[in-house]
Amino acid sequence: MTTDLWRTGEAAQMRKRYRQHCEEHHAPCWLCGQPIDYQAAALHPNAFEVDHYLPRRDYPDLALEESNFRPAHSSCNRSRGARDDVLQIGPTTINW
Repeated sequence: MTTDLWRTGEAAQMRKRYRQHCEEHHAPCWLCGQPIDYQAAALHPNAFEVDHYLPRRDYPDLALEESNFRPAHSSCNRSRGARDDVLQIGPTTINW
């Protein structure tokens, strides 16, 4: 049986540190670009969640690799699921 590294105490500490870092820098959701409500309760649609750029399902060896972490809304992260094909439209302009 394979252990899900994301469910360990070490991972919980990493999530906590990453969340603090993101909150201090007011990091927006990397998927939609909108602000994250860092005070929202877990699982609230606008709450912070650590997303994995390369999904844990396909890259379990990168589950605890901080360079694979991205700040996301709970709703955006769950909508994306375990896909690594994120499409970005790029920056918008006021004239758009």
